[in-house]
Amino acid sequence: HMPVLDGYETVALLRQHPHARHLPVLMVSGTSDAEFDQKTRNCGANACIRKPVTEHEYVARLDRYVAPLLRVPPRQWPAYTA
Repeated sequence: HMPVLDGYETVALLRQHPHARHLPVLMVSGTSDAEFDQKTRNCGANACIRKPVTEHEYVARLDRYVAPLLRVPPRQWPAYTA
């Protein structure tokens, strides 16, 4: 729970900031409806992850979006399609 801005508003503000707009944003939620998917895309998040999330899925998403920014090779996990 975020008391001032919700996650969608926060991501939208990040996308407007010149120093933060390139940062990957992965939204995590217990919501599993199509509205969550649509709102996540509309606000500019890179991906949505639904709870419960496995370590395998979480690390695979980090490797996909964060490793390239850090210029490190991704971990070698069994195939996970996001």
